[in-house]
Amino acid sequence: MARAPWLYQERRFHPSPSRFGPLAAPVAGAAFGFGWTPCLGPVLSSVLAAAAVSGRIERGAALLALYSLGLGLPFMATGLAFGRLVGAFGWVRRHFTGLTLTAALSLAFFGVLLMLDRLSWVTVQLQNALRSVGLQRLLTLG
Repeated sequence: MARAPWLYQERRFHPSPSRFGPLAAPVAGAAFGFGWTPCLGPVLSSVLAAAAVSGRIERGAALLALYSLGLGLPFMATGLAFGRLVGAFGWVRRHFTGLTLTAALSLAFFGVLLMLDRLSWVTVQLQNALRSVGLQRLLTLG
């Protein structure tokens, strides 16, 4: 399989925390936040907007607390389980090419579906599949 090295390139800003002395933590936090802004921005702004129009400070605080919990818990769980996940990392390393190819094909497939405005077709097919195996109650959870 031919590889396209330009698809694997990444550009990062790597500040050296030691040269910032007592400002190292804020600089590292700013760099981390800058990189995550495209991911977190839309969701956080939605939560902030919902909190702002809720009319009650308790409700707004609860929304923001739940958002923070949902953001932080996966990191905490990963950190606590890291030692046990070493075996899984080995499996991923061994199957990296196949996983990358599968992910690329899936993204291309869904990209074509989005471009052709056929994502609703996938939804209907998944609903029919759930009904055929007796899991139709999962369709009404949301």
